[in-house]
Amino acid sequence: MSKVASTITELSRDSAYYKNEERKSAANDAKIAKLRAQVAALPSSTIDRAQIAAEKWILDLETSRNLENVIVHLDMDAYYCSVEELDNPALKGKPFGVGGMSMLSTANYEARKYGVRAAMPGYMAQKLCPELIIVPMHFDRYRELSRSIRAILRRYDPNMQPLGLDENYINLTAYLKARGLSDPEPVVQEIRETIQRETKLTASAGISCNKLLSKIGSDINKPNGQFYLPPVRDAILDFMRPLPIRKVWGVGKVSERTLVSLGINTCADVVSKAGLLSLVLSEKGYRFLIPAALGIGSVNVREHTELQKSMSSERTFSPSNTPPERWSEILVHLIDTVIHDLAKHNALTRHVSVKVKTDGFLVRQAGKLLPKYTNVADDLEPVAAALLREAIQAVRLRLIGVKVSELVDEAEWKQRGLHRFFGKQQLQQGQEVGGKSAELVVQGHSYILDPSSPSPSSGASSDPGLLLRSATAGATGTDSIPTTCPVCDQHQFPPGADNAVVNAHVDECLTRMQLAEERRLARIKVHEDEVAVPRPDMKRARDEEDPAPPVTKRKRKGKERTLHDFFAEH
Repeated sequence: MSKVASTITELSRDSAYYKNEERKSAANDAKIAKLRAQVAALPSSTIDRAQIAAEKWILDLETSRNLENVIVHLDMDAYYCSVEELDNPALKGKPFGVGGMSMLSTANYEARKYGVRAAMPGYMAQKLCPELIIVPMHFDRYRELSRSIRAILRRYDPNMQPLGLDENYINLTAYLKARGLSDPEPVVQEIRETIQRETKLTASAGISCNKLLSKIGSDINKPNGQFYLPPVRDAILDFMRPLPIRKVWGVGKVSERTLVSLGINTCADVVSKAGLLSLVLSEKGYRFLIPAALGIGSVNVREHTELQKSMSSERTFSPSNTPPERWSEILVHLIDTVIHDLAKHNALTRHVSVKVKTDGFLVRQAGKLLPKYTNVADDLEPVAAALLREAIQAVRLRLIGVKVSELVDEAEWKQRGLHRFFGKQQLQQGQEVGGKSAELVVQGHSYILDPSSPSPSSGASSDPGLLLRSATAGATGTDSIPTTCPVCDQHQFPPGADNAVVNAHVDECLTRMQLAEERRLARIKVHEDEVAVPRPDMKRARDEEDPAPPVTKRKRKGKERTLHDFFAEH
């Protein structure tokens, strides 16, 4: 064990963090032992057949290898620290980290010489480096300079793709072609020099034919350097074969440990044991790892404009310095942050969950389905507060988080109206639907879907080409009689009711119907005014070892998930 590692172990041996890490390590050891036993029980003939099939797939993969693009990954050097040093030149040449005593977000290169790393408690970092200066974070300043950097990159690729505040992808293919250039290195050098001249910050770059290779390459000549991997198949394979699997973006330390236990240390090992991996990896994990080991990756560089699946905000604090009376205040602040993000993206949510981390580093999460889509804080606060009260019984906390999911675009949701109703019901074929009409049966009543109805362009309706009318009314006179809601079968719309009114009522009925069905399927009886949170032993609120901040929840699928659980964590 190195001196730094032994010092860290000695400093943290009695801490809750260390005990939690030991607990997670023991759990991973048990998983690995079980996996090795499963692999040992596999007949060699089964592995051989799997390897033959894997090699055939690898040949097919080679036909999809794209060598035509010039993709660049630009990674700002020690970004937070560099910004702090820019604003406070007195820090230059001194070891310092950005964050707090509870946890450092990052450390500059001087501090790294002492073994100080990101995600290390500040008190531990100061034991490794007594001269270490800890600087608080200034996110507004980081965002400001990040916008300036992106503006520079858009001169070369208007569709550049940000990856956090300090990383970006650009595709230089069109830029080079338009100028008759073949060598991307001088252009990337120019980009890096422009960034340094205009922001006083340095960047490192990886240049290759896809995002995977460029991401790996940007780390090779750090700081303030660049690496170019020519778009030649043999050169790519020579580069990838000896590469440790941990260098592949998406393979974390737990995944690495699991693969190493199977004798897989390098990308060459991944390819040579592809058959075995096809038997123990999930389909998703397998189809990620094999192409990656071959240096085959995505060339799709574009800024994400589609609505994300969820939004969250969380805050870490000192358990000893944050009394329980302040937890509700923190929760309200987190909800305000999430509401601001929803409004910024014109999004609505109908699911809220609360995450807490105890002073023993165990994580509990609980969620609640809302009765309607919303982006109003008053709709979220009482639900989140009840979830928090249940989660914090008899524990001391060090983190609180709020997450909203099941998001929809607000404008799109308002426009859907009756379309969502028709999409959720079964059509009973009356006549052929291709340009004619079809009969819809809902709760014993028959309605007509009429594709020949006026479209929005005619100004007759906001529903494109669909009118709801009673089948018993005949083909005429439908505007002179009231219409009954096809969902609740109770509410009647007056003759000529405004379409927005109809849409709003049907929306409300559909939401109630869907909530009732979900509760029935889950066999959960929830009173209308009650906010219920399951007990710790129930599925929605569970104690678990602290993972990385979750993006999506994973569902276990038995043996086929053996390693996918690990890949999904990183």
